[in-house]
Amino acid sequence: MVASALNTYGSTQVLTIQMDRKNNVLINEFKQGEFDEEGVPVDRNSIWTDLTCANRVIHEVMGQVEVKNRKPYRVYFDLADQPEIRALSGFRKKLSTAVVHTFYVDELSEVKFDGQNKPSMAYYCLPWDRSNSQYYFRTFFRSV
Repeated sequence: MVASALNTYGSTQVLTIQMDRKNNVLINEFKQGEFDEEGVPVDRNSIWTDLTCANRVIHEVMGQVEVKNRKPYRVYFDLADQPEIRALSGFRKKLSTAVVHTFYVDELSEVKFDGQNKPSMAYYCLPWDRSNSQYYFRTFFRSV
């Protein structure tokens, strides 16, 4: 029940496991973009749930778990959305000048980089929008 995804005997199929707000364990619930698929709950009170067998354990579910074939979809993320950057006073604010802050090795908790000669990453928040750029919130990182 701790894993977020489990392999199956199907070569490209996995089961996703998650817990909802009511502490129900759900199999294959998927809510992302255009997809809104309800999960199948595990019956945690059944005598057949968490029953040890030869190759792990058995869980009884309250419904039918079906194989889902989904089309690929884009996943957008902002590398510059880090806790230390969120704490900056100019985070995602459109100011008259560019916000630049330099981070050195081990100053960002969720970004790891290394190298010689004091490597650093500079965070920029531009004061203008450029239609041909692919910056999200006008922010980006640059290796210094």
